[in-house]
Amino acid sequence: LLIQRRSGNRIGFWNLMDLSLVGLFFNTLVPGGIAGDFIRGHRARQYHLKGREAFASVIIDRLLGFLGLMVLSTAGAILCWSTASTFEWQKFLICLYILGIAGAVALISPPVSGWIHHYAPRSNALVSKSLKLYDAIAAYPRHREFWTAFVLSLITGGMLIGTIILLSMAFEISVPPIYLIWLVPTVGILSTLPISLSGWGIREAGYVFFLEQIGVPTAQGLVLSVSFGGIVLFMGALGGIWYFSSTLFPKINKILTPASAERFGLPNRQA
Repeated sequence: LLIQRRSGNRIGFWNLMDLSLVGLFFNTLVPGGIAGDFIRGHRARQYHLKGREAFASVIIDRLLGFLGLMVLSTAGAILCWSTASTFEWQKFLICLYILGIAGAVALISPPVSGWIHHYAPRSNALVSKSLKLYDAIAAYPRHREFWTAFVLSLITGGMLIGTIILLSMAFEISVPPIYLIWLVPTVGILSTLPISLSGWGIREAGYVFFLEQIGVPTAQGLVLSVSFGGIVLFMGALGGIWYFSSTLFPKINKILTPASAERFGLPNRQA
């Protein structure tokens, strides 16, 4: 939706699917879960978007994802406040998320935008380019698609929570669903720290630690996290298959001679 808005609806469904699947693959492959965002921004430029517009759409997409997770986690923590009263970390996270939501909203608000433009040294080339990127980002909330994408981010976060709830039921792990409403988004945010592949290790530590607070054994918390990680890897593998079949193989085939293509068992366009 965000890219379609900036491209004047020139991007087809399968091209958007390409951006999503390739981004998912690299997010799974590279530590931090954000490498795919840069890949998507780079690939989006082939659809006649300026560099700052392409990367602005990716940044906004990531920002909306974080906002959706923070809103869901805050709502879940408030709903199970009785648990929060015995778990000090949860109170801290609620305050942190509220500050994060307020900060993100304030950053793209007109007053803050005007202040940034007034005091930023435009004579600096890097600052000038950064301001153009910032302007492209700040312009998104004025469009209906921005709010549609925000609602979709909430739905996506709800699907993640639902997946964990179903996994806990499948493994007969007793976890109050309302507790998972804040736990799953919180672990999801922590998993984006650029210190592990696809959140492995961070996600397991998060689930084990937070579930232990309500009496869930370590082994069960680990099983729940690893099972969810397996689903993430499967989705990333689908993105990898798409990437290799749609991007790498055609490039390899293009430079192969007919004889070498036949030797490797690849279809040859030159034949």
